[in-house]
Amino acid sequence: FDFNVFNFVWHGMHYPNQLPHRFSFVVVFFILTLAYEAMRSVSDFSRMEIGLVGLALSLAVPVVTALVEDIKAPSWVPWATIFFILMYVLSFLSLRTRKTRRRLMTSVLFSIMLFEIILSAISGISWLDNNEYYGSREGYTVGEVPSSIRQAATKIDELENGNSLFYRTEVKPHKTSNDPALYGLQGFSLFASTSPESAVPFFKNLGYQNNGINSYQYRGSTLFCDSLFSIRYVIEREDTELIDNERPVVLGNQSVTVYENPYAFPLAFACSSNITSYRSSYGNPFKTQNELSKAISGEKYVMFRLLEPTIELGGGELSATSQDQTLFHFSRASGGISTYELLWITKRSGPHYLNVDFRGHAINRVEADVDGRRVSVDKGKKGITELGSVEKGASIRLTIKLESDAKTEGEFVVHCASLDTEHLKEISRRVEANRFTLSSFYEDRFFGIIRAEQDGHILLSIPYDPGWSAKINGEPVEIEVIDGALMTLPVKQGEHTLSMNFVPVGFFIGLYISVGALAILIILLITTLVLYYRKKAKNDAITNSNHPEEEERLEDDFFQELIAQKAEMTAKIAVLREDKEEEQHI
Repeated sequence: FDFNVFNFVWHGMHYPNQLPHRFSFVVVFFILTLAYEAMRSVSDFSRMEIGLVGLALSLAVPVVTALVEDIKAPSWVPWATIFFILMYVLSFLSLRTRKTRRRLMTSVLFSIMLFEIILSAISGISWLDNNEYYGSREGYTVGEVPSSIRQAATKIDELENGNSLFYRTEVKPHKTSNDPALYGLQGFSLFASTSPESAVPFFKNLGYQNNGINSYQYRGSTLFCDSLFSIRYVIEREDTELIDNERPVVLGNQSVTVYENPYAFPLAFACSSNITSYRSSYGNPFKTQNELSKAISGEKYVMFRLLEPTIELGGGELSATSQDQTLFHFSRASGGISTYELLWITKRSGPHYLNVDFRGHAINRVEADVDGRRVSVDKGKKGITELGSVEKGASIRLTIKLESDAKTEGEFVVHCASLDTEHLKEISRRVEANRFTLSSFYEDRFFGIIRAEQDGHILLSIPYDPGWSAKINGEPVEIEVIDGALMTLPVKQGEHTLSMNFVPVGFFIGLYISVGALAILIILLITTLVLYYRKKAKNDAITNSNHPEEEERLEDDFFQELIAQKAEMTAKIAVLREDKEEEQHI
């Protein structure tokens, strides 16, 4: 029943990601409806027909098991299936006998069905346990670390002391694709079926890990992007060898450490109108972020600077083929593990980052060494890896090992870049001078005051959704979409009120349909009741009109009985009078 069209329709005109059969309960309901109608018609089938159907199904089981390779089940399952088919056939045949025995066989049939359901559940859970395994909740929702994360979130609110109505908090390293939702935080990571797909390529081009459809995660972020998207706090759940000199530690215990970003931008701010022409590109996330910072500031800031590598190991097989020495070509002999090593020497102190794209090659191991500190690099994911704060003149070494069965020839991309914190401070200062100050903030709307030092555009760090609407100084304003991901609004110099309101697309249509369906249901129920009582009254009237002589007879009998009783009483009174008169004469 895996029809992709059904998946598409049932999933809101959106193809589900890796999880088909979303409409399966509709199919189950349909099959149960057919089974119910068939059960009511069992008596219409002869014993021969019921027996032949059972025989055909029993013979089909081993044939299907042998032909369909995707069926993964224990060897006893086909035999159990045949057994239950035979039991059902015998039960259906017995239902055709006299009424007293039918009641007994109905109970037997129910018992067989219940036993089959229990056996199916037990075997299914056992199969999952042996093949898929159940993960432990430890570290996700229970345990010391999750408890510490929630305590840290509470402490952060106390630190803010109501001074800020909105800020984002993230957790690293991640446990799920929705860690902020898991721990009740306002975060950046999102995995939602209803999330617009148009925003995902933008975050992909910035270097964030994503699924290309409806998810982007706080993996592959930089301090610049943290600031842009108002990520003020980062809760680190594991001790790492990374050094962070830019974000001070504000909270911590043996389980978590909380860092505060001093450069975090507000939820919205006025910026250069150059932002309206910004378009991201894939391949070099540091170049993409440079272009974004220029579009925001209107200045030609170079936020990230690439470092040039030297090939320390594997020079006979590996060579840089691009002018900026970020695209590498390898040519090797087959059958062995090849090891390559790249070395960069830092030119300034500050945050440094790696971006790797191995283009699907079979990688055995990837590891970065930052001045003697080991940094883990995900070999299976594209995107940015944080190297932490690195001093000027330090070495960054990347070791790449290809599997023995990897291709003998191919290419991969590696970028190593440093962030200029002075430029970040300058942009942060400008943003603060043009900040949006919140007066109220709710899940579906917010209101505040924006200060613009000059004509330009308001940039919001909320991903675009067509359900948003905006008003400046109480007047509706058309939202402009930047690269399918960010929202901007034109603004004049000065101080203005800004209000944003969110209503999901199709909400009112769905509401009208639901109310209309409810009204139709109520009308049908009332109509059914009225027709029922009318029919009942009509039937009662017909019944009474069909036996008028009986009513007349009953009435006659009643009056005759009354007359007889009266005559009897009169006779008794007369006898008593006669007896009394005789006594008087004597």
